[in-house]
Amino acid sequence: MSKKSRFGKKEINPDEIFLDSSNLPELNEMQFEGRVTLPVSRRALFSVGTIFILFLLVFCFRAVQLQIVKGASYADISRNNTLDTSIIFATRGVIFDRTGKELAWNDIQTDASTSAAATTSSFALRRYIPLPGLSHLIGFVQYPKADRSGYWWREDSTGMSGVELAFDPQLHGKNGSSMIESDARGNIERENIVALAEPGSDLKLSIDADVQSKLYRLLSVHAQEQGFQGGAAVIMDVETGEVLALTSFPEYDHAAFTNGTVAAVRAASVDKRTPLLNRAISGLYAPGSIVKPIFAAAHGLVDMRTAIAVSSDEYFYTIGGGYGGQVGLGINRLDQYARAFGLGKATGIAFVGEEDGLIPTPQWKEATFNGDPWRIGNTYHTAIGQYGFQITPIQAVTFIAAIANGGKLLVPQLLASSTPQYRDIGISDENLAVVREGMRLAVTSTRQDATVKALNIPVMHIAAKTGTAQVGAHNQWMNSWSVGFWPAEHPRYAYAVVLERAPAGTASGAAPGMQPFFYWLAANHPEYANPGE
Repeated sequence: MSKKSRFGKKEINPDEIFLDSSNLPELNEMQFEGRVTLPVSRRALFSVGTIFILFLLVFCFRAVQLQIVKGASYADISRNNTLDTSIIFATRGVIFDRTGKELAWNDIQTDASTSAAATTSSFALRRYIPLPGLSHLIGFVQYPKADRSGYWWREDSTGMSGVELAFDPQLHGKNGSSMIESDARGNIERENIVALAEPGSDLKLSIDADVQSKLYRLLSVHAQEQGFQGGAAVIMDVETGEVLALTSFPEYDHAAFTNGTVAAVRAASVDKRTPLLNRAISGLYAPGSIVKPIFAAAHGLVDMRTAIAVSSDEYFYTIGGGYGGQVGLGINRLDQYARAFGLGKATGIAFVGEEDGLIPTPQWKEATFNGDPWRIGNTYHTAIGQYGFQITPIQAVTFIAAIANGGKLLVPQLLASSTPQYRDIGISDENLAVVREGMRLAVTSTRQDATVKALNIPVMHIAAKTGTAQVGAHNQWMNSWSVGFWPAEHPRYAYAVVLERAPAGTASGAAPGMQPFFYWLAANHPEYANPGE
């Protein structure tokens, strides 16, 4: 309804603006009337105000307490709390032998302490199988190292020798890290992992630990009884190149080296018998007569079988340097054939520290002996493995395997199920067959002068060759070799053994030392002694 203002004019209500005959009946004047049906009480307003004031007072109280009353204390805590990056140490891969036996594994240390120092020092300790004869093969590691302030200046467990060193990239894994907040007392407040540690890869070796350990025990006892100061032995599959056993003696305590036992490290370092030397790959020895099969393969003559069986020096003098109307190979071809069988160069086995060896040549003599010329006598001595000739046991087993398998010079492999790697030596299997027959005859011949009768045993058919080299300024010492393969008819394994530095004239050398091992192998591991049966 319209009203009049105090000035006498009629006031128009809002609803009258849009009111006409069409919507007049539906007019609802109440919807335009703004009224408070129940007013807010003063008590409610007072309550809300009181609550707000209380919150404000609590806030002010806490602010005063934190910033004024305890401000210095909390500032000190803030300064002393630390936020550090901590290492999560990776565990090294486990090393197994070919049968699945653990040779090296991890002993993971646990500490219930909540201190940051305890957490960051929890790297795994390395443990080794307590069998003799494996230290040079497995090797040892060096642990992470921290200074007195807890800073890790060496962060990995690192391989230092043997398989631990040769396969360190696969074994050591990758460390992770975490963020640790600790208080002034070193107690951990919180920890967050930033990157997980990645464990190292496990390895399965081609080695049979049982075979290797027994080989070490029997040979080292024999060597000690006969006055030899050291030695080495290797057994290799002539088809694949996989190494079944590789041992060196005397050996050192690789577990003590890993643990950093000062007395053990010092004792091994000063021992005149050089127990730290892996003689199988780094020991250099004059081969003596064991190289005669190499030069016999260059001729393949029918009577060569007997010459090998009795190890006739005169015969091989003629082969090497000639005599009368017989033209010899000459030093250049002797060098050529020796290199064809892998001598004078490392075999390529995965171990670090393998030696190349030496084949005497006119150039070598001229450089070594102040220009002294080469003489025919030097050629004769080279043909029988003397006069500066030096090889390693791993080279010896490799060239014997090449004779046994028909001419494949294999790269020795330390991992099980390895893909064979080899090159052809370029000599016919017909000539190599003559050599194989001569080596078998050296074992089975009834002649008095046959050289390897000690290995004519009924439980295995072995073909072999021996060698003796005089050493010392007055030839007062001798090294003894035995090399060969079995089964003689269908070769599967080759071996090489050297016993080092016994008094000259020692009667029982490497071949008799291998006899008890072959009997043991036939009784305990027929799968190796007589494969295929």
